Amino acid sequence: MRLSVKTKAGYAVAGIGDAASYTFIGTYLLFFLTTVVGMDPVMAGTVSAIGAFWDTLWSPVMGFISDRSYTRWGRRIPFIFVAAFPLAAANCFLFMTVDAGETFRFVYYTAMVIIFWTAFCAFFNPYLALGAEVTDDYHERTSLRGFTSIMNMVGMMVGMVLPTVIVDALCNVGASIGCAWQTTGAIIGLISFVSLMVTVFTLKTKEKGFKAAPRKKGKRYLITGIKMMIKEYKEIIMLKPLQKLIFVALVFLCANTIIASDRIYFLTYNLEFSPMQITIVLSATMLMSMAITPAVIRLSRRSDKRSTFIGLMFFSSLCVFAAKFFGIDSMAEMLVLVFVFAWGNTVYWQLMPSMIYDVCEVDELYSGKRREGAISSLLSLSEAFSGAVSMQVMGFILGYVGFDGETATQGESALSWIESLLTSVPGALMAVSALLMLLYPVTKEKFDEIMKALEKRRSGVKLDRSDYPIKK
Repeated sequence: MRLSVKTKAGYAVAGIGDAASYTFIGTYLLFFLTTVVGMDPVMAGTVSAIGAFWDTLWSPVMGFISDRSYTRWGRRIPFIFVAAFPLAAANCFLFMTVDAGETFRFVYYTAMVIIFWTAFCAFFNPYLALGAEVTDDYHERTSLRGFTSIMNMVGMMVGMVLPTVIVDALCNVGASIGCAWQTTGAIIGLISFVSLMVTVFTLKTKEKGFKAAPRKKGKRYLITGIKMMIKEYKEIIMLKPLQKLIFVALVFLCANTIIASDRIYFLTYNLEFSPMQITIVLSATMLMSMAITPAVIRLSRRSDKRSTFIGLMFFSSLCVFAAKFFGIDSMAEMLVLVFVFAWGNTVYWQLMPSMIYDVCEVDELYSGKRREGAISSLLSLSEAFSGAVSMQVMGFILGYVGFDGETATQGESALSWIESLLTSVPGALMAVSALLMLLYPVTKEKFDEIMKALEKRRSGVKLDRSDYPIKK
């Protein structure tokens, strides 16, 4: 069944807040801590990694809870509504400069980053799972994610491009650098808040005849809940298609995090671009991805999601890797790199969530359960874990090669590694992610067979071995 444009757009709008906050933190937090706050790169990387590791722990909990939170507004919407408030506040206070000792600053920014990721996870996991509930059609899921990807690109422009414009404008009218960054964080937080609220009030529908289940409290019920959660995730992790997607996601997201975090260093120190030139590059990054999205949708409809992912990711990875040897010394060459990376970046964010949704039907076929929240949370967990590892590794590398955020120029070793972290390192990781996708078994043909088997079961027909098209 085809979804209305209103439904697709209503779901997709929250993608602005998702991408704005995620991109803002991923692009600027390490840079802010090392160059504005003046923290040691290793310590700044540790702060970022702690927050991401916390998200790794919290994601499965949120997925489990949202699957079991039946309310008159559905399972997911209340979480999006509540999380919007602390998410907006955390964007602001995480980018506040603290004039104190190194230990106090480490504690403060660690606390703020934990609050940010707690709020982000409380919103993002239910939001991602909600997409699997909106439609179970193979191609409509791709279309739904297409709408969301466009909104994600808008959000990425907000989180990536707007900060440089705001900070530069505020500093030009006499604001301190610290005040400029905190104001920027507040603006990003407000935009994220509004976008989440639009989705909440567009999609919220009261369930007729809803009766709240009695709440069970006490230590015994808490322990029982934890045991149930562990048992459920053990079952889900055994799904072979999900395992394959998680490995693909982990590898690509390491590449994505490294490029996102390193890009601002490369533009500032290697190319010595002005704020306006940096804005042009970052804007081009988003505009190119937006332009590519329709092509990715068309290609996936002509073949299937897996083939499209493999082909475009290989193309993108080879070009990004080769940039290290050809060199990037001008605006034109930087824009070429932006263009070739956009293909790999777009195909991942466009198709990976849609493929995760398809695994929900595989799970239902074998378990008879609908666990969109738990399954989707593992993709969020992958983002958090890969982000934590990548940020920590970047912090160590920058510290090891002698990067100094308090000086305008860097040594040859630091500049060389900053270039490698933008080109050969992520290029190699992207190629590995494409190779791993070859192992993913759910093609369009297999998905159709899965849906036929589910229809038989739902109509009361007992299934036999021939109704299970792929290995569990």
